[in-house]
Amino acid sequence: MTSQLPNPPRAICDSGELAGATHHGVDAFFDIPYGTAQRFALPSAPQRWQGVRDATRPGPVFPQAPSRLSAVMGDTQGFSHQSEDAFTLNVWTPTSRTGANNALPVLVWIHGGGWLTGGAPLDWYHGDALARSARAVVVSVNYRLGALGNLYLPGQTPGSMALHDLIAALQWVGRNIGAFGGDASRITVCGQSAGAWYTAALASSPLSRDLFSQAILLSLPGSIAPQTPDDAESLGRQFCAMLNVPADLGTLRQLPTAALLDAQAGLARTNPVFADIPPTFLPTISDALPEDLIGTLAARGPALRLLIGTLPDEMGAFFSHDNRVKEANDADTLARYQACFGHHGAQRLALRRRRAPELRNYDHLNRAVSDAIFREPTQRLARGLSSAGGDCFVYEFRYASAMPDVGACHCFELPFLFGTFPAWAQAPMFSGLHLPQAMSVAADFQAAVLRFTETGDPNGDRLPSWPRYNGKAPIAMKFDQAPSTGTFTVDD
Repeated sequence: MTSQLPNPPRAICDSGELAGATHHGVDAFFDIPYGTAQRFALPSAPQRWQGVRDATRPGPVFPQAPSRLSAVMGDTQGFSHQSEDAFTLNVWTPTSRTGANNALPVLVWIHGGGWLTGGAPLDWYHGDALARSARAVVVSVNYRLGALGNLYLPGQTPGSMALHDLIAALQWVGRNIGAFGGDASRITVCGQSAGAWYTAALASSPLSRDLFSQAILLSLPGSIAPQTPDDAESLGRQFCAMLNVPADLGTLRQLPTAALLDAQAGLARTNPVFADIPPTFLPTISDALPEDLIGTLAARGPALRLLIGTLPDEMGAFFSHDNRVKEANDADTLARYQACFGHHGAQRLALRRRRAPELRNYDHLNRAVSDAIFREPTQRLARGLSSAGGDCFVYEFRYASAMPDVGACHCFELPFLFGTFPAWAQAPMFSGLHLPQAMSVAADFQAAVLRFTETGDPNGDRLPSWPRYNGKAPIAMKFDQAPSTGTFTVDD
């Protein structure tokens, strides 16, 4: 379909010509195919199209059930537009940069969603504000979710389809981003949560690690490793049993999408967890994906630059509406500490109780599981990369929600990164947000991200000095709403 705008911005990629839309100094191109694939197959090159493709409107997301974080994040209309043919990406570039000389660095966004939900077209993640700075071209990428993205059945499905989706998208960016004013030699990949995990996987894989040399990892769930082939196959066979079908590719391809999503939900119900992230379909360990993502990233040393960070109450987004956690007793809390920290668990819990006797079991669980899944693996990665001679800059995002029991939780930094606060108007965790203060913190957070994208170093602009991470004297930039300290401080 050809755009109906009178003078739309145009770009030519290797599949054909695109007509986008201009809004407040930014040219946006939506729903651009980077590949194609049958269900449970690896992606191949997209089909060429004739004429000019209408790229003025966001396309679909991959099939998914409602997010388990909707109680804090709310919802967005974009979730209702779903398709198994959503192998697309979106590009935002400053107006008049399309095809220009003096190309800008490129920021490629990989959304989160627990490997099960989310999508690049969602208005939460629109790159207008970042592109409007005229300092970067912004790209956001769809990838397959859940079983559709990672089901592994030897001889039937290859597994790790989602990882290969992202590799195909990065290859497309390398080939085509020059047509949008971007510099293919200066690509930064940025992901949050499962998107940070995929970013780490891409930087670890021999198939993609040479496609970019720096990354931004927001809330990396670093305690979660790729699945072993045996575990992935076992989960795949459980999934087929839930569907009451044989582990046969032909049969699985004939099933309605809704049946696959229902079986995914049923599988989660049969494997309940307490104060943890439920097991799900993940990419599989192979020659293309090492088991130890953190160790592999750290070993890259000077070949990799990282900007990484976490929030202190990551799990508040998950636990604040989970009555089992909110009503946890002493025995359950101790057991979870021991599961997180082994033989040090009891000692850690006792120490935290002595230091803060007023805190509930809920509070102790929130902080402990946040540390175990997110903060401590992030610190381990920073130490490892720094020791190997790589550049690593660490932050903590401490701006807290006014919603009870949520705190500075998982996903809270996202509108600060993208400047998309209106898109989050229905998110309960942002109820009561002091918007002028939040926008000031957002300006600083965006400045750090853009500066890192440009130079591999977030220092400059209005930010204070932000030293590289050093294992002997670890430093983190701390973004906070406390008016007494400004929007950020630096301390250990």
